[in-house]
Amino acid sequence: MYFSNANYYDDPFDTLIHIDFDRTRDEGRKFLSPDQIRQQIQALPSLKIVDSKTIDSLIGILDNIDHEEIIDSVTAYLKQSIQSLLKETLWTACFTESGDNEMM
Repeated sequence: MYFSNANYYDDPFDTLIHIDFDRTRDEGRKFLSPDQIRQQIQALPSLKIVDSKTIDSLIGILDNIDHEEIIDSVTAYLKQSIQSLLKETLWTACFTESGDNEMM
């Protein structure tokens, strides 16, 4: 059995997938919402790795971040590079009933 990396396929559309970038942006807004991040920052003292001064500093930074700009930047990066990233990491095996199938 031979597994091939998608970078070596002869058809560049074999691993092409559809990504709903509008939905991705909406999910990013939920995941990276200021309230969500604030909750995570405020939970850090329970891990005993930061003190309250650090928490206050992180909250201050959070309040000065343009979240929409971050979401837009991440979405743009994904649009530009997701297909090539997937091609580098996808491995597949193809099966055929004919052992002399050149395409396989």
